[in-house]
Amino acid sequence: MTLEVRGGLTHFPGLVSKTVSVTCTDPRDVDQLAEFADAALFFSRPDQGDKCGPDARTYLLRIELGERSRALTVADPINDKEVARLIRFVRALAAEREGQSPQR
Repeated sequence: MTLEVRGGLTHFPGLVSKTVSVTCTDPRDVDQLAEFADAALFFSRPDQGDKCGPDARTYLLRIELGERSRALTVADPINDKEVARLIRFVRALAAEREGQSPQR
C-alpha cells in the first residue's frame, strides 16, 4: 500500500509533501487493514478527487488486498470516521517502519 499526502498550509503546486510505501507481512496487520478497508467501504466508495480548499491536505491511498486493488483520493476534512481510521492506521504502520512512535 502507499499513502501520498499533498497540500496543507505549506503546499507548493507540484510538490508532494510525503509518500510512504508499506508492505504488510504480519498477518495481524493484514487482517486489521482488511477490516478497516471494508468498514470504510474503501473498494466501493466514490473517489472524492482533489475537491478541497487551498490549504487542505489531500490523501491518495492505494491498497492491494488479495485480488482487490484500488486507489482512493480523500481530502481534509475527512468526515467519515471509518476512512479517517483507515488513514491513521496506514500512517501508523508507516511510522513503525520508519522507526517513529506509532499512533494507532
